[in-house]
Amino acid sequence: MKLGIIAPSHDRKGLEYAKELGLSYAEFDINYDDVTGVTNNAETFKKDIAELGVYISAVGRWGRPRINADMSFNQKELADEKALIDFCAYVGCPVYICGVNYVEGQSYFSNITAAVEYIKTLMEYAAGRVKICTYNCSWDNYIDKPHEWDIVHDHLKGLGIKYDPSHAINGGRNYMREIVKYGDKVCHIH
Repeated sequence: MKLGIIAPSHDRKGLEYAKELGLSYAEFDINYDDVTGVTNNAETFKKDIAELGVYISAVGRWGRPRINADMSFNQKELADEKALIDFCAYVGCPVYICGVNYVEGQSYFSNITAAVEYIKTLMEYAAGRVKICTYNCSWDNYIDKPHEWDIVHDHLKGLGIKYDPSHAINGGRNYMREIVKYGDKVCHIH
């Protein structure tokens, strides 16, 4: 097992913070609108990683509207996610974490179909370079619990889960039971 921490900032200082704590890994959660502050500095990050010996274990993006009201993909979000996947591949980060929002007023079937297609698009883009995972938090995401995992993850072979036990506990679910059942899909825990 490799231990890390969620970086307090997405720069060298974030990596230095992990190093000061004696950790070898940092997780970057890029939830703001403009991702270019990270993606345009991939070369700098690669140098900082080599110098500090602290690696980025995962890049996540939560709370983003990936599916529009008409069930089409949000093209800005898709482009940002592809840029972050490219960043991950370049700096040696093995995991990219995303979710999919539920569109009210549309059927469950339409929502599941859109989620599968969106995540499949990311998986195809990242193939052989970065592992795609969904997060088990409900922040603009409904692919966060067993019912949806049984559908989406069973359909998309190789899709992983970023697991945080606190979300299961807060949702009234048994986190130990979930880990036993879905542990083979868990690629990152925070």
